[in-house]
Amino acid sequence: MRVFPDPKTGLYQMEWREDGRRLTRSLKHRDWRRAKRQADEFAAGYANPEPNGRKEAEPEPLTLGMLSDIYGEEVTPTKRPRSRYHDRAAMRMFLRFFARRRDPATFSQRDWDRFIRVRRAGRIGPSGKPVTNRMVQYDLTFLIAVFNWAARSRDEHGRPLLVSNPLKGLKMPKAKNPTRVNHAA
Repeated sequence: MRVFPDPKTGLYQMEWREDGRRLTRSLKHRDWRRAKRQADEFAAGYANPEPNGRKEAEPEPLTLGMLSDIYGEEVTPTKRPRSRYHDRAAMRMFLRFFARRRDPATFSQRDWDRFIRVRRAGRIGPSGKPVTNRMVQYDLTFLIAVFNWAARSRDEHGRPLLVSNPLKGLKMPKAKNPTRVNHAA
């Protein structure tokens, strides 16, 4: 009997041998103490190998924090250093603003507009200073990329992490064109 985190999802797995076969079940959570208790109860014969005693447990609802962790482990490391830095800073900002436990599927136009107002004013972000529409656009492009990736990615049971991107089609703030000086000779 052993308990270990899945390297891709971080969800704890329980592994044991039965009739010479190695069997593995996902415990569908990231709580070490709970996983240890479930494994001890199973080993003692008090519980069956399925989480919560059901054949197929309900998946743990996806939160913005979980999505951030998964994206940060699987996608961010493949990027260049400057992009990795922006990913981490932007995700910290989004987690503070929207909360780790927020369901990504519930994002709406109101959240989008509120973030734009607050970010533009400098009330959220690493510098604490007002930023241009270009910087807001950069941050929101990252969030859309995370949600698009989640809509294309699947969990260990083949279910999409996110059914669809709730931010798809929302308008980005426009960066104003700079006034260019014509240096005609």
